[in-house]
Amino acid sequence: MLDQQGRVVEIAEERQMHAAIARDYRAAVAEGKSALVVAPSNAERKALNETIRGEMIAAGAVGQGGQETKILVSRQLTGAQKRAAGEYEIGDVVRYGRGSRVYGIGAGETARVISADGAKNLITIRREGARGEQTYDPARFAGGEIYREETREFSAGDRIRTTSAIDRTRRDS
Repeated sequence: MLDQQGRVVEIAEERQMHAAIARDYRAAVAEGKSALVVAPSNAERKALNETIRGEMIAAGAVGQGGQETKILVSRQLTGAQKRAAGEYEIGDVVRYGRGSRVYGIGAGETARVISADGAKNLITIRREGARGEQTYDPARFAGGEIYREETREFSAGDRIRTTSAIDRTRRDS
């Protein structure tokens, strides 16, 4: 159907394709339309986002020289992976969906992984605001969602999409 309407365009070279998508996106937004860009892989999504953002900056729709901010990106581990200490990486952030009286962890609390021992199936965490460290077997308490921290630059005009309820009310200085 779209092909019959002449709305399908094939561009073989990836950079040219990304540039064309970025121009079309900018034009749609400038006309007050909404636009959806779909990519077949996470790597291509990231490349497209970078190209689109560059196009938006060049057009003046997004400011230059933004503010670097730390964000949390889900590692999208399966339930089985969350129960295996070897899947955790130092620096991962764990958000506990449910609490544990045994470990003194409240629902919604976050902690940072400071060590992971796959052979013994133990992880050691440090909770925000809590003193000391805590070691436990994730097979006995898988917690919740596992994130990695990334740094992104945001400028005036950037569109930000939040996909998790993790601490949306928190304001860091």
